[in-house]
Amino acid sequence: MTNPNGLVIDVFQFTDAERFIELNAGAQELIFQSINDVVAGRANVTDRLRGREQSLIHRREARIKPVVHCDNVASRRYTIVEIVADDALGLLYRISRVISKHDCGVDLVLISTEGHKAIDVFHITKAGAKLTDEEQRTLADDLQRMLEES
Repeated sequence: MTNPNGLVIDVFQFTDAERFIELNAGAQELIFQSINDVVAGRANVTDRLRGREQSLIHRREARIKPVVHCDNVASRRYTIVEIVADDALGLLYRISRVISKHDCGVDLVLISTEGHKAIDVFHITKAGAKLTDEEQRTLADDLQRMLEES
């Protein structure tokens, strides 16, 4: 996405398996407008996702028990948080909200979806440093709780 100054804010790539863009005239413009509205503060992501999450189409039983694992050994610079959970609408948004509430910064995210299973790895720091053992426990507990409640 490019801001008014022409700077790249972030790059997203996705697969449109349902061919939404191809089958709906103006769909691409609608998607870009939605993103622009959220970035400009004219729309709230939480409100937009809430309606979609509550629809009957997106409700289903959990297939796998979510797992959250924090690691301070694998990287010299980051605490690595690995999450395995059912893929769901708004999953990354909910995860990032929990990480943000813990005042952590995300430097790198590796995202993979295998069928209905999401495997997400976050390289995070807090105030430029790895998380303490206690910070890891509270973050992991909050992430686990959020995943089990969704």
